[in-house]
Amino acid sequence: MASLNGGGPIGNRRKNMTTFTNRTFGIEIEFVGLCRFEAERVINARGVDCRVEHYNHTTQRYWKIVTDASLRPVNGHAYELVSPILTGDAGVAELKTVLEAINEAGAQVNVSCGLHVHLGCQDMTMNQIASLYERYAAYESQIDSVMPRSRRGNARWARSLEGMTERVKGCADKHEAEWFDRYYKINLSNVARRGAIEFRQHSGTTDFVKISNWLAFLQQFIERSIVLAESGSPEAPVIRPRKSRAFDHARRIAEHFGITVAWVGRKYVFMRDNNVLGRVHPDVMESFYRTGAHDSLDVAEWMHALGRMGALPTLETDSDWLDGIEPTVQNYLNERQQDLA
Repeated sequence: MASLNGGGPIGNRRKNMTTFTNRTFGIEIEFVGLCRFEAERVINARGVDCRVEHYNHTTQRYWKIVTDASLRPVNGHAYELVSPILTGDAGVAELKTVLEAINEAGAQVNVSCGLHVHLGCQDMTMNQIASLYERYAAYESQIDSVMPRSRRGNARWARSLEGMTERVKGCADKHEAEWFDRYYKINLSNVARRGAIEFRQHSGTTDFVKISNWLAFLQQFIERSIVLAESGSPEAPVIRPRKSRAFDHARRIAEHFGITVAWVGRKYVFMRDNNVLGRVHPDVMESFYRTGAHDSLDVAEWMHALGRMGALPTLETDSDWLDGIEPTVQNYLNERQQDLA
């Protein structure tokens, strides 16, 4: 993990440390009002290699400035500044240097501008990518709340993920995921060929505080999504109940996980390796059956009950969009919600 403090992504407003993972990233900064050749000059003057080029999709080893027909020019100027592949402290520091250069030279943004973040995914499986996509879709309204209104819901160049999750989860591999249109809040069209996921939702900005916090959030959101994808849940075995034995279905699921069930002292006692995990009264057992019949077990509720006994492994749970996000970034995002409410 890499970090930057002091004059880092939180600026001078806080001395807390913001953490960036070592996941590679690239930034596309759309700006207006500044001549591209002047932008090239001031960036190079800071010791960062930058070149003006014709419009292209080639990933370069240097920063490039290209035209963008989707932008509304100011004084005849509207361009996209594209980073090379960056990583860690060095990459974040270089991003800060570039932003300082163009801001001092007079770069502006308007509502036509966006900020796109590309994060490396070569190490991720399709299941992990689907977990990321599903979580972003599930928390889309919360993420929308830290964006200006022009970037919420179905923005023109960053459409909602609503209705897309099952399609992504159905992809057999990364190549299949590349068939989806690119103009969604998460663009998967390069996950196989270039090994990168693009996040298109953020509004145009040249503010280092905003960009670095958004970058840190996305990196940490990905890592949490990977953990959740790998945690999984133990699945109940498919067992046909027998009506000849009380609570047979529940007993046999417990036994599948190595739990011995015995009738002792008018209660069901659950044990593993001679250690008592729990004692359950017949009335409580009855409550796990939807109709009272021994073949109508509510399996989900029963699995939760076994988990509470400690009979099943502890599982990672996803309860909030800020799960796995460090406090400094959470504070920033909470402030954004208040400012944009």
